[in-house]
Amino acid sequence: MIHNTLLPLNSIQFIISHLQKYQTLVNCIFINKKWKHSIEYSYSNPFSLSKQQLLLFFPHLVQQNVYHCYDDRIINIPNVIWYYVPFELVEKNKNISHDYFKRIEFTLNDKQQYNYNSNYHVHSLASHLFENNHQLESIQLPSSLLRLEHSVFSHCNLLHSISINSPLQTIGQYCFSMCTSLCTIKLPASLSVLEEGVFSHCSSLKCLDLSMLSLQILNKRTFEYCTNLSSVILPLSLQKIEEDCFYNCISLSTLCLPSTLTFIGTRCFYECTSLSRLDLPSTISTMTSSDFTRTDTTQHQTQFCCWTEDFYDVIDNLESEIEVEIRFGIGKSCFYHCNFISKIFPSYCFDP
Repeated sequence: MIHNTLLPLNSIQFIISHLQKYQTLVNCIFINKKWKHSIEYSYSNPFSLSKQQLLLFFPHLVQQNVYHCYDDRIINIPNVIWYYVPFELVEKNKNISHDYFKRIEFTLNDKQQYNYNSNYHVHSLASHLFENNHQLESIQLPSSLLRLEHSVFSHCNLLHSISINSPLQTIGQYCFSMCTSLCTIKLPASLSVLEEGVFSHCSSLKCLDLSMLSLQILNKRTFEYCTNLSSVILPLSLQKIEEDCFYNCISLSTLCLPSTLTFIGTRCFYECTSLSRLDLPSTISTMTSSDFTRTDTTQHQTQFCCWTEDFYDVIDNLESEIEVEIRFGIGKSCFYHCNFISKIFPSYCFDP
């Protein structure tokens, strides 16, 4: 345990800047005079407070952090705005306000007034911004961009090229869904979240390298109906692949699952009829019925999947003379239409 009295001033200030609750702030004041003094002379507030609380706890406030549009504000000091504001508001206030906007979103209304320009300093592109744009073939994203919202490029059927040179962190649901001409896209290493269905129905997408990303989850329907997708390199940080993730990826031939993976969702590889090899790590703790339904694989070096209601039926009906080390049970329909596995288990184990 670190004694509070031994903490250097800069460490105390760092802790204060990361406080998130009112009661914690109050408790810090009563530690000792050093903490009380550090709080009083903090130059900004770590979370939302009422005007009265701000003046009480931070009498020497230099700038106010505003986390929500309904926060109380102290006049005559600069505000640092942490919630998303439209580009239009920033443009109108840039010469008359001392506010500093940390999160700027380019909205549909902004698009009508300003025309999109990749040089704009924006942090988010709003939902549906370019949806159903049938003339858009390529686009350069702003270098400051942190987030793409829901369906930004959905149904842009001629979009084939996207340049991302920003510290992008999140791609929202169905962002590139139905971009049927999109064949390649290079994602930045900063990306940590791919929401549901991001690349669903991108029928021209052939390969994707996710190895440099810090993704922990591939969400539902991420690559659903990517019928030309033949290769995906997964990140080493991946822990979960959610349901229908590779649904009907009929060209997917091989996939190496990282050792960090612990969960594969329902119908994850449904109709992946070209999948010839899939190595399952021993860390897999859960796979559900129909994960591999209609996967016509010929090689499968694996230790099989999850504990389910028919686990003992599978064990009792082993017909092969080959010694197989069973580490997991196999759920009903889990390997339906997987020809390679019928030599080891009786056929009814793979019926729907």
